[in-house]
Amino acid sequence: MAKFKNHNKKSKTLLLISKKITKKGKIKGDNKKETKQLILMCPHHKITKKGSVKSTLIPNGVDENGRQICTCELCKKDVSTKFYTDEQVDQIVGDMMALLQQLKFMGTAVGADKTTDFAAQACVMNKHVKKSYIRTRNVAKKSGNIKKKKKENGRGSNVYGSWSLSKK
Repeated sequence: MAKFKNHNKKSKTLLLISKKITKKGKIKGDNKKETKQLILMCPHHKITKKGSVKSTLIPNGVDENGRQICTCELCKKDVSTKFYTDEQVDQIVGDMMALLQQLKFMGTAVGADKTTDFAAQACVMNKHVKKSYIRTRNVAKKSGNIKKKKKENGRGSNVYGSWSLSKK
């Protein structure tokens, strides 16, 4: 099991994933089921041996909306690095809520109690996604502005508050 410096301020998910990364740079659980779950949980960052957090995203082009698309080295998923607008967040959350409502309806109709319970819990969690995303986006924008000011003044680190990407 890997040990990391200053790990008490890192998220539990980030610590778990960082401990499960092999020497070849892949996520590996104790069995196939755990590996699949860990890949789904990937935060697209890892903790280095020195204890700092490093992005695992590699630039991979631009999508049809002009958004920079990056691919995670660990889970191989595509991630957009541009912020979504409030309208886009409303649309995405609304679409997910409609899907969950239908899932609850169908699950209840066929007697799938676990599915219905899962969909009900997901509806509650989905309700908080928009607020959580907007708060995190605002903090990220503020961090980006601080970084720009430090660069303009000729001081500061390239890593602090940055949306830096891995370079290969």
